[in-house]
Amino acid sequence: MVIEAIPEILQLKISIFGQLQKIMRDDCILATNSSSFNSREMIQNVEKRNRVLNTHYYIPPEKRCVELMSCGFTDPAIIDFLMEKTKTVGFIPIHVKKASTGLIFNRIWAAVKRESLSVLSEGVGSADDIDVLFKDFLLSEERPV
Repeated sequence: MVIEAIPEILQLKISIFGQLQKIMRDDCILATNSSSFNSREMIQNVEKRNRVLNTHYYIPPEKRCVELMSCGFTDPAIIDFLMEKTKTVGFIPIHVKKASTGLIFNRIWAAVKRESLSVLSEGVGSADDIDVLFKDFLLSEERPV
């Protein structure tokens, strides 16, 4: 498996994908870690499109989820293979079932942040109120009964 991780410049990614597919073995999987672009946008120069996908890793590395997203041509057996293999090295694989720009959790988290700012700007609650609520709901420490 080769994972492209170059700057988020689409034309550069298209070029690199074309170059990589020329030198990789037939059984190699070609992935991009881009969450800004779907791998479908990078495959103009790739013949083996059935072996291409996005793999989205989270930061910091302690976060173990990895999202696997088809380029639209990815062989389902590749997704199945990676769903199993990533588990064996400690990842928690998530199959992204439709093309999506941005990591799933980041998209959800962005909505939470937008709504938090709305609560503040509308005067519904203060920053301290929001902080208390988040700590109460999201911290995983045990509380005495």
